[in-house]
Amino acid sequence: MVDVVTLTVTATLPVDQPVAFDALVPFDTHLKAAPAVRSVKRHGEGDIGTTYHVELQRYGKRGTIETEVTSLDHPRRLSWQATRPIDGSWTVETSPVGSTIQIEIDIDAELITSIDLGWVVRRLGLERLLRRALARELKPVLTHLVRDVGGNPSAVELGEVQIRMQ
Repeated sequence: MVDVVTLTVTATLPVDQPVAFDALVPFDTHLKAAPAVRSVKRHGEGDIGTTYHVELQRYGKRGTIETEVTSLDHPRRLSWQATRPIDGSWTVETSPVGSTIQIEIDIDAELITSIDLGWVVRRLGLERLLRRALARELKPVLTHLVRDVGGNPSAVELGEVQIRMQ
């Protein structure tokens, strides 16, 4: 069995679904709002096959992630996969006040570390700590997006960190 840590983040935008989706694609301008992101280089127009070279720095450590857009269902869903053990998607749904964006990121924990990360997180009760750490990175991205389309940045809601076994 492989541990997969899944993070879901949602935000409500006061604009229609197509407008919200178009604000996401390409998403390099929003990624730059994350505290750990030092730079983002996009190769493509944001459609399938577009790649993003993301340089990160956090706690004195530097790294890079290469991501590629793997599917696009305009104006509803964009999925991507990274060269590291991370993949995810952006989904935009219609809501009573405009649209709701959901970001889902899956991290294959066993490829990151040789320990059973899911067991450690559950055993030590680190779900809240993990959620706060990931929220620190993703909330500014969503806040930037919400502000970009004229919404209220305080409307950004963070979902639960779930640990599931595959």
